[in-house]
Amino acid sequence: MKNISVKTIIAVITFVVGVAFVVFWFKLPDQIPIVSNIFTISDETDEYAIYSSVLNEIFAKDNEELLIISDKTSDKSSIKLKRKFTISPEYVFIEEAKYDNRILLDETDSEQKSAKPNISEFFKEHPKAVGIVKLSRIVFNENKTEAEVYVELTYCPLCGFGKGVALEKTNGSWKIKKITEGWVS
Repeated sequence: MKNISVKTIIAVITFVVGVAFVVFWFKLPDQIPIVSNIFTISDETDEYAIYSSVLNEIFAKDNEELLIISDKTSDKSSIKLKRKFTISPEYVFIEEAKYDNRILLDETDSEQKSAKPNISEFFKEHPKAVGIVKLSRIVFNENKTEAEVYVELTYCPLCGFGKGVALEKTNGSWKIKKITEGWVS
């Protein structure tokens, strides 16, 4: 009989802890934003629709012919991007490990010159490219009707820009609400 009552007590405690966790999870999403954000970034269809909308708005209207896009997102919890963009300029991914900081090379520093590839070599390989585009991961609101992403372009050691983009899902498609200048150099 003792074994049954101990098992019953353990089962009840496990059940109560499980219910408390579920209530905590759904009632207090603002208290756990990191975990919440991880789970809101899951629908690739929305992700790539957002990336495509942003890339088309920022680069296609300037008639860019070729976008060189870093193959990983630029934030700490970086993910490898897939070839799922629907954009008008042609695009190529670069391996971040191979090209990281390549465009930021200071060609006047002879020590850097010998240790890293020359920036002019990059543009010889990709003559239509204007620079390297980096994208952040996308952050959605709870209902997945609004999103934010950060995009930057670097095209010389001290040249480029970074922009924050806020989007809203209207009638099934993502539209840009606001573009905020982050930095320009």
